[in-house]
Amino acid sequence: MQYLSIRYTEKLAEAGIEPSVGSRGDSYDNALAECIIGLYKTELINKKGPWNYLFTVGFFRRALATLEKRVRFKNPKQSARGLSMSEPTYVDEVNAITQSLQHYIEGARTGKGAAMKPAFHDGATIYGYVGNDLFGGPIQGLFDWNDNNGAAKDIKTQISSIDVVGTCASVRVDADNWTGHRFTDFFNLVKFDGKWKIVSKVFYLHP
Repeated sequence: MQYLSIRYTEKLAEAGIEPSVGSRGDSYDNALAECIIGLYKTELINKKGPWNYLFTVGFFRRALATLEKRVRFKNPKQSARGLSMSEPTYVDEVNAITQSLQHYIEGARTGKGAAMKPAFHDGATIYGYVGNDLFGGPIQGLFDWNDNNGAAKDIKTQISSIDVVGTCASVRVDADNWTGHRFTDFFNLVKFDGKWKIVSKVFYLHP
């Protein structure tokens, strides 16, 4: 532990980072530290194996690996060897999904089904109840309804949640004053050839 403390201090000094620890190495950020420990298993242990010796997966190795990654991110002069900088991050994926959903929102605002279409996969479906009647089937039904319903210039929308796992995502969108109606939509998306497309929409029409 004493050797780790020395190495830790040296690395922080090289990176120009102020330590967030006490005089005896007690972390002030225990909750954050616990979260990072979970990331070790996913990003280092699972992806960088196989590991042949217990020592190689000890806290010492994991702590140094994370710290060295942070140093390379913070200091562009350091080598980025071992980092997959070309892979999209979670933030990138969320931004891409949000941009795709803007087609849907713009189509609602303008009352044009064609404006919505780029957000959806050709085989997408829609299901939900309008009163006691089930509205469901191919997504073309939404486009046709939107054309007949007309523009919703005063619509207010909120992307309430986005969950992303790999090439799959789930999104909730709440819409107020869609020509006098209030909807909650749940979308399932799949990433096809690098582009996020809605494959299904289920909705609730608030009374």
